[in-house]
Amino acid sequence: MQRQLIVIAGPEAGRTFTLVDGQTLVVGRGEKSDTRINDPRISRIHCISKRTADGRC
Repeated sequence: MQRQLIVIAGPEAGRTFTLVDGQTLVVGRGEKSDTRINDPRISRIHCISKRTADGRC
């Protein structure tokens, strides 16, 4: 099953990010984020999501 992170509010509402097995996804507005979201209301590193090899998040 494919899992996605979906932005539901703010200037990038509707943007989606697919979570791949074994991937760690760093979301935020900073340069160290894998997925940069241009919204001043979120942190430079806002959240980290990891999808394990067995598909759990």
